[in-house]
Amino acid sequence: MSEIEKNADKFLSSHSVNWQLGLDILEALVVSQGDRALARQVLHRVVELKPTLAKKFGTQDPVLNEIANRHVFIALDDVVRLGAYYKVPVIKEVGQLDLEIFAVLSSEIKLAETDWISPGAHVFGFGSCFAVNFINHLNRMGITASSSVLSEDINSPRNNCHLLDWVLNGHVNYISEQLPKLNPEFNPAEFLARLKGATHIVLTLGTVYFLARIGDDGAALPALIPGRGTVTVSPSFGELQKDIDEILKLLRQVNPGAVVMVTVSPVPLRGVMHKANPVVANVFSKSMLRAAIESFRGAGRFTYLPIYDAIVGLAPHSDFAAFGKDDGECRHLNGLIIDSVMRQITSLIVRQPGGATNIAPTGNS
Repeated sequence: MSEIEKNADKFLSSHSVNWQLGLDILEALVVSQGDRALARQVLHRVVELKPTLAKKFGTQDPVLNEIANRHVFIALDDVVRLGAYYKVPVIKEVGQLDLEIFAVLSSEIKLAETDWISPGAHVFGFGSCFAVNFINHLNRMGITASSSVLSEDINSPRNNCHLLDWVLNGHVNYISEQLPKLNPEFNPAEFLARLKGATHIVLTLGTVYFLARIGDDGAALPALIPGRGTVTVSPSFGELQKDIDEILKLLRQVNPGAVVMVTVSPVPLRGVMHKANPVVANVFSKSMLRAAIESFRGAGRFTYLPIYDAIVGLAPHSDFAAFGKDDGECRHLNGLIIDSVMRQITSLIVRQPGGATNIAPTGNS
């Protein structure tokens, strides 16, 4: 049974009144060619929750029509879309977490337009340490995947720009000078080969901040290694957009045919040199990244995977800890959160071999 089919079972056995979630699951079953009978059950449940949808589907299914005929509708019900105002419930167990994470992810990822990761794909992830979780999960699914990681606190768009410019174009910069000191095993040729050979590139950004040395002329010269005279710099919003735009251009330069997927790491910053409380600094940093990425959405340059949004948005509604419970490290996501997110995101973007026949969301036999 696929992960989407498992979600369908969870939805059918839950007390959820979120009919939009049911529609998202139904669409996922249709696109992934899931179990036809299960899709019909989900459709019936959706119409139970939102009877006006029976007419919109235009179905002759007697069960749906019988459900719709039980109700007398108020016109406002069609004007105010209840799904748009759905409140996240208190999440008490993992099955419920699965459904809520799926609801967030599926509402943002356009399944019909997704460039699926197939069994023959080669996925290369780079960016923060959270990218490792994504790559490891794909490997467990039998997908060829690898990663290269900048630690969370230096994984900024500015540093990634200079990293790519060095690896792709051979330009000497502070990354080429200082990264070998931080990681003597880093191999630029191997990084470049994996970028060129990837069918899918997953970029996970961690922070907006970067270190810099203030020159004699007052200019901020980027740096990787803290030291005397280094300060923390937070770019302007326009500069951040320019950095992300440059990353996307450089990726297209080296691999114009690859599918690019972008996300923000949910791992919080440990602290920022010369900045205020790390909680405040982290909120500012992640908010800037999300806003900058959002400004590029809709241009067809990448698919945004709302992993960060799902984790950070749902954590306050869960009555179990999202961070630190497994190993006492406050920055580490708990395994059940990671597993749930990875199951749901891959259920939407990974195409498994085989599958059932096409299903239609009409309920007809």
